[in-house]
Amino acid sequence: MFLREAAGIIAALENPVERDVYTASTAKLAGVTQAAFQQEVKNAQTRLQYQQKQQYHRQVRAPAQAAQPKERTIHYDNMRSARAEEGLLALLFSDASLLPDMREKVRPEDFSSPVLGKIYGHAIALFDSGRGITVSALEPVLQPEETELLVAALGTEISADRRQKAMEDYIDIIAEQKAARDIPGQDGEDPLLRKAQLQRKTKRFDGTEG
Repeated sequence: MFLREAAGIIAALENPVERDVYTASTAKLAGVTQAAFQQEVKNAQTRLQYQQKQQYHRQVRAPAQAAQPKERTIHYDNMRSARAEEGLLALLFSDASLLPDMREKVRPEDFSSPVLGKIYGHAIALFDSGRGITVSALEPVLQPEETELLVAALGTEISADRRQKAMEDYIDIIAEQKAARDIPGQDGEDPLLRKAQLQRKTKRFDGTEG
């Protein structure tokens, strides 16, 4: 137990000379060979690097986890796309005149979130039937948690003069993420991790860099 704890402390030292000095003195103190204790320190370094990597991944994912819907039964697998999908719905519910152009470029099945895609599809059906696109009109076909999600998404407000540009940006993001999902071997990739590692410069309307 003493050797494992000591190895953990020595492994955390950044200076390799210090590590060697403390490795030799600790091995002598514990009555073990220096080679044996060096291996213990290497094992501790491997554990430390793994822990640091896990911590980094948790920090990168933290914003995405915080942005997940409050309802635990609904989960966004692709946060970047889902935020754009929420934004698109917010635009649609505030200005239905955008739908003819919107529906030509993005379909319900293009959405990464099945729930948001379902809401979008029902909104299109309302429009085609000549009815207004409102939350109350959709409530009969939505589960309570889906209605709650929709209401939360509609909290995003964009001024009329910026709506066209916002719609184009949201559609670009949805199309980009769908294309990435369609590439073989890309399904399990975490777009947020890729984003954190690449760090682009251009700001988009979804509040992220893209």
